[in-house]
Amino acid sequence: LTLNGTTTISNSVILSQRPTLNAGTVDMTGAGRLHLNDSMTFTNQGQFNLTAASTDSTPLTSSSVGGTFLNTGTFTKATTTTQNVGSPVTFNNDGQLTLNANTGTFRFDGVGGGTGDYTVNTGSTLVFNANRTLSATSDVNGTGSVLFNAGTVNVNGTYPIMTTGTSAITGGSAVFATGAPVVFAAPLAMSGGGLSGTDAITTNGLNWAGGTISGSGS
Repeated sequence: LTLNGTTTISNSVILSQRPTLNAGTVDMTGAGRLHLNDSMTFTNQGQFNLTAASTDSTPLTSSSVGGTFLNTGTFTKATTTTQNVGSPVTFNNDGQLTLNANTGTFRFDGVGGGTGDYTVNTGSTLVFNANRTLSATSDVNGTGSVLFNAGTVNVNGTYPIMTTGTSAITGGSAVFATGAPVVFAAPLAMSGGGLSGTDAITTNGLNWAGGTISGSGS
């Protein structure tokens, strides 16, 4: 299935087995929820929008053997609704994922990785809630917040949000192996989980209520 032009999803719909390519624009609006079932792959080569009118808390999920969402284009959250990608779905980002300013929380409950970039703007929070590997060419940037909540997240690419935004670790493990020093400009908040890796880590204030700091880095 190839989607050209504009596709609007305004209620619960299902894609099963059939590989799907979006070469146009997909707008999720209202109660729009896309089920990726039976190991199918949805590739976004164009624009995928969680529009300002999107109100569903889990716009990407699965009801039968989780599928894969592969973003090679642009994925944007413009709604203020707290949203997540359901745990049965693997979300791989090889393109650009953007949380617009003041759009609240976007959470990955499923595993994934990729070579792409994440831009988290002011008033928005990106939550890692499952295993994820950010490759050496990936980039996490912006003036918003990143929360490591569960799973092991391997940060192998650049992490400039450390100087322009905030980071927190409440669970899981944040593993930094970027090949460069990691210097948090704002105080790092850590109440659980782990912080490790091969990078040298410098904090400018550490609010430490729990968790373990380890690894071969200094």
